[in-house]
Amino acid sequence: MPNYQGKQLPAVLKQLSRLPGLVSEDDIVRLRRALVHAAQGHTFVQLMGQREQSLNDVTHATFDQRFKTVESLSRYLALMLGLPVLAIGSVAGSYAHTQPDATELVDGITLDRYFGDMVNCQAPTPWARRPDANRLLWAYEATEAAMQRLRAKASAIHTSHECAHLDYEEALVRRTRHSGFYASSASLLWIEACNLFSDSCYVEFARGLDNPIALRLGGPLDTHTLVNIVERLNPERQTGKILLIANTADGTQAVGEAIRALQTQRSPVIWLCDPLNRHTAHPATCSLTQSVAQQWDQTLNLHRTLDSRLSGIALEVRSHASSLAAPERHEDAVPFFDFQKTLQLCSHLAHAYRESR
Repeated sequence: MPNYQGKQLPAVLKQLSRLPGLVSEDDIVRLRRALVHAAQGHTFVQLMGQREQSLNDVTHATFDQRFKTVESLSRYLALMLGLPVLAIGSVAGSYAHTQPDATELVDGITLDRYFGDMVNCQAPTPWARRPDANRLLWAYEATEAAMQRLRAKASAIHTSHECAHLDYEEALVRRTRHSGFYASSASLLWIEACNLFSDSCYVEFARGLDNPIALRLGGPLDTHTLVNIVERLNPERQTGKILLIANTADGTQAVGEAIRALQTQRSPVIWLCDPLNRHTAHPATCSLTQSVAQQWDQTLNLHRTLDSRLSGIALEVRSHASSLAAPERHEDAVPFFDFQKTLQLCSHLAHAYRESR
């Protein structure tokens, strides 16, 4: 978590706690119902968008580009699959991300790490990297503007972002009509793999929410810990509550063990494949697009072999207008696809998915 100086943070959090929620309880209920259909194989889940967004891009044009990208891909997938597609998008509010350490060494100077525009600036200077609590309010205002635009277009996109800044997320928790609680910052929150461990404060926070929660798997997480986390987040074993986002970049063994362990515990989860996460191209053998398509096929076959269901895809995708002419590329070690490359991948995955049904 970022290290804020002074007494400004409590005042900002108090102000945030009094502001209207960015999503409503009804938004959460609709998404949970749609995810039940996905768990039953009646709907395909599409989780796409840009996981890291900038407060410098808060314009109607930028918002519209993001919405258009997700909606266009959703319609295309629905046509190719012959199934309804549940569109969940990182289209608003993705202004924070977790870091393994609070500081880093740059040119011999110890600096705060860049935690996203919600916290500080990316420029490698002490002033730019200093966490500023006012940025939480700027992030709220930017997300509110995007949500107003989304509602004005009557879009069916459900919003999602990483549960990264717990102070911000907690300030935006609201009560439900039935004395429960939900995070009003987005309809769906996900927790990164680095924050999935037994005593994780991120898991502890999320287990009190009615929102569906996604877990990004990866790294050294063992199946016993994963099963315990899923049980903590969903003790009543409600269908549509937990999504697991996995990839087989390091082979199928770990994902296969997780599938079997959760089947043994009869824990209902919705599996998504993120074939691009932690992936790099192998130009000597195939392009990144081909490699990602192969990983999708591999994951699909794994679920079929284990009598499990792969319910959708998660993918980092650039906005429509800015990416039509962009090649597939990497930025800050996080690969993403442009719109055209995503269309190609969707054609492949839809064909493979239809063949597996």
